[in-house]
Amino acid sequence: MQAAKKGDLDIEERTLENAMSLAEEIRQLRSEVKRLNKENKRLQEERNFLNEAAAFFAASRRK
Repeated sequence: MQAAKKGDLDIEERTLENAMSLAEEIRQLRSEVKRLNKENKRLQEERNFLNEAAAFFAASRRK
């Protein structure tokens, strides 16, 4: 059961319809990974900007 969950064991018989749905699922998952990578990059840039802004304002308060 664990091998099937990890994808190490093929528990479904391959049919043309099944193969097409698997291919579509893979396409959708790759698209989702791409979208999440873009979002992650944007969030990292925002975090870096906010860290720099916080450091700037912290330094200006010390003067």
